[in-house]
Amino acid sequence: MPHRYAFWVVGVAFLVLMASASAPSPLYPVYQQAWGFSALTLTVIFAVYAVALLSTLLTVGSLSDHIGRKPILIASLILLAVSLMLFIVADSVPVLLAARVVQGIAAGAATGALSAAVIDLQPDASTGPLLNSVAPSLGLASGALGAGLLVQLAPAPDILVFALLIGAALILAVALLFVPETSALRGFDSRRHLASTLLPRMSIPTSVRAPFLLIAPALFATWSLGGFHLSLGPSIIGTVFDVDNHIVGGLEIFAMFASGAVAAAMVRNGFPRTVMMIGATVLAAGVALSLVSVQIESIVLYFVGAVIAGSGWGATFLGSMRT
Repeated sequence: MPHRYAFWVVGVAFLVLMASASAPSPLYPVYQQAWGFSALTLTVIFAVYAVALLSTLLTVGSLSDHIGRKPILIASLILLAVSLMLFIVADSVPVLLAARVVQGIAAGAATGALSAAVIDLQPDASTGPLLNSVAPSLGLASGALGAGLLVQLAPAPDILVFALLIGAALILAVALLFVPETSALRGFDSRRHLASTLLPRMSIPTSVRAPFLLIAPALFATWSLGGFHLSLGPSIIGTVFDVDNHIVGGLEIFAMFASGAVAAAMVRNGFPRTVMMIGATVLAAGVALSLVSVQIESIVLYFVGAVIAGSGWGATFLGSMRT
């Protein structure tokens, strides 16, 4: 497959991976009502995904540098399909937790290889970083909105949502067979070399330590806010604003992350640190509006706050990564 087509195949795989992460969000209130678990349990169901993703990223995240991008990406998409199948058969909280853990492992294994493959295949120096910045927010936005529409309008949404994503993941796994391999395929010198590669390591080069420590709070703020909306957003729509419509729940997540994607695209050529500082200020203003909207129970203001916070989210993330 020519590189220009392979680039977009990998980009779509990135979108599907992120869409699958947010697709369960509009269904959480459905599961919560059916099985009677608490809001704390709901946030744990969301959080185990992030823990599994981070643990996998720190261990197998660099494997694609040694054995190739394609094997990691294809295996990750197949594992993603397995996790989505667990969602379909889930009849209790433990099975739901297992589905999220497997989903997190698939995402953690794929994230590093996807980001690297996007850069390897990019048609020019600016397209790759832009896709890597926009794909997470755009994928999360489309997954939540699509799932919200299906939950509200389609039959058996707890099956259909995941069946469609399984189909997309498997089609992309086949398509990736025809994508050119871009890694040097260094392999491993020994079992000890393999073991050392899988050993979690984190370090910050001295030359970037100061800006990294300054930027870290901004990154924590953006993804903490994203996690809050993905786990509790639809429940807040139902419990605080008394809106029993799953489309609105999905639309709330879409409003935040879609505005983040648009903002990142609009400010991509700005000075990175300026973009980050303005983005963080806008994000804070959006969160403040959200707090006010909950106090006065105004869903319109809540959506305005989500859009503003989302715009700040996208700009802050892009500015932080570029810095």
